[in-house]
Amino acid sequence: MGDWHLVAPPLQSLLSRWAAFLSEVPESVVLATTLLPIALAIFSKRPIVLLGSILLALVSLCLLIAPANMAEVLATGFYLAGVTIALSGIIARRRAKALQVLQDEIDRLRRDVNALSYGEQRRFIKELKGQEGGSIVPGAGDERGNGSSRDAKPPIKKATRRRKPTNDAPRTK
Repeated sequence: MGDWHLVAPPLQSLLSRWAAFLSEVPESVVLATTLLPIALAIFSKRPIVLLGSILLALVSLCLLIAPANMAEVLATGFYLAGVTIALSGIIARRRAKALQVLQDEIDRLRRDVNALSYGEQRRFIKELKGQEGGSIVPGAGDERGNGSSRDAKPPIKKATRRRKPTNDAPRTK
């Protein structure tokens, strides 16, 4: 902290040259340069960003126009910046809450769809198992209107196993 006296003179010199440069710049260029952040904030399409840019541009313009009132302008600017930040936090929290509600709804709907899909799969498998011995083959002219009777396939027959001969019965070759 003792080296501060080495930094202060070059910094003061730089600020003096900057003030001299700004005093020579035409007012229309200063106004256009001050409004540039506002124009850029409009393209962001975010109200809080626009509000913050307007606030900072106004503080900057007020300091350039009336540097004698620097303390009042800075105090007002800092206060309004604090309010803007607080509003930004409230808006962000509400958006996050709304997104969480939507995410919960999506998760619930996904579970419902999965449950319905699982139930439909089980029903279809039961229907297939029930038709193994019957004459209705899905997609071949059944009651759902799928296919035509001309395209009907023969019913699926259950495979029968041959019985092994017992020792009691005579074997024939």
